[in-house]
This record gives sequence, C-alpha cells and structure tokens, in this order.
Amino acid sequence: MLNIYKSLIRPILTYGSSVLLHAEDKLWNRLQIAQNKSIRAALNIPHFVSTTYIHQITNIPYIRSYVTNLTERALTRSQQLEDTVTEQNLVSLLN
Repeated sequence: MLNIYKSLIRPILTYGSSVLLHAEDKLWNRLQIAQNKSIRAALNIPHFVSTTYIHQITNIPYIRSYVTNLTERALTRSQQLEDTVTEQNLVSLLN
C-alpha cells in the first residue's frame, strides 16, 4: 500500500507544487494533512498515532521539504543541461 501511495498519490500532491513554494503556510498545512491521511490509509494506522512517528517509520519526508528537494534537483538538472530559462525560473522560486 505504501508503494501505491508513493507511485499514485504523492505525485498528485506534488505535481506543479514547486510554484507554490511561496504560498501561505495554510496551503502547505492542507497538503501535509492530505499526505498524512494518505499514509495513514495506506498503512491502516489509527488517527491518534503521531505524524512524526509515521514519517519516521515510513521514511517519507514532509511534503514541503520533499517539494523543495524536487525543485533543487530540477535546478541542478537545468544547470547540467545549460537550460538558462528554466534555471532562472527555478532560482526565483527557491529565493
């Protein structure tokens, strides 16, 4: 079930989310709640179990740090491919 989450649900949560790096914390909290509920459903874990514990046992990062990491990796790829337009856009998102 966790592999299904990683392959089907997480991409939906993170698709295009690098443009949301400057969004309000309220939006990130909603995305985090959606991620937590998805992981709980995948593992059949009750609601009273700590989210910190869930992230530790599954080794799944919090959504905001995951999106930041994806954006940084995209920046590295654009620099390697010498794609200056994408690089400039990603640098502006990360700053």
